[in-house]
Amino acid sequence: MFGIWRRRKVLVQEHWYVPLLDFRISTKDFYAAVEKELQERRVPDLEISRIVFAEGGFLSAQRQYLRLRRERLVFDICSAPFGTSWFFSLRGSVIPRTLHLWELALVIGAIGSLLLLYWWNFGFFIGNIAATASVFAICILMYFAKRSHGLDDAFLQIPILGALYEIFFRRETYFREDTRLMYLDIVGRVVKHQMEEFTRVAGVKSLELKECYACRPKERVGELTK
Repeated sequence: MFGIWRRRKVLVQEHWYVPLLDFRISTKDFYAAVEKELQERRVPDLEISRIVFAEGGFLSAQRQYLRLRRERLVFDICSAPFGTSWFFSLRGSVIPRTLHLWELALVIGAIGSLLLLYWWNFGFFIGNIAATASVFAICILMYFAKRSHGLDDAFLQIPILGALYEIFFRRETYFREDTRLMYLDIVGRVVKHQMEEFTRVAGVKSLELKECYACRPKERVGELTK
């Protein structure tokens, strides 16, 4: 389902990392622990996946990240070695909603083509009725889509139509804002909790979490690859 966002630019809003010297754990086990705790907490409408980013250029080595997505809010979590050291990192990003004038023109052109097709097949009068009924049916579908997570998520991921759906049919509410804040808070807490658990077993008494303010402007052009 996430494939429709392939190569879609994301805006990194939060980035922190935790460096550890002379440390090593299993990345696979850490990701599994984070995933398990989130599932136990039953975070609603959460999609969890493992993705691979290139470490450098096209032919460079690949690095696996744990991705969490809810609506347009994405977390990419990494646990990886750096020489004899280790680091954990978390990036919180937003999939931007865009709607350009050329996209609106494309929609208008598509509606006009559909209208011509109806006229060609049914005549002017019946064609107008059929076209109006089709547009009305689509609007009704989008109006009720927000009540079904699967349909709501599907509409959000459709280019152009997804932006129109959000603007005109998916009204912003206090509850949507509150649940987004809960999602952001819970993911951060779970990742930090699992870092503490894995490092405590290895004898690490405290963690130094570093906010990556200097890196953030460059990361605003990061890409979703899956």
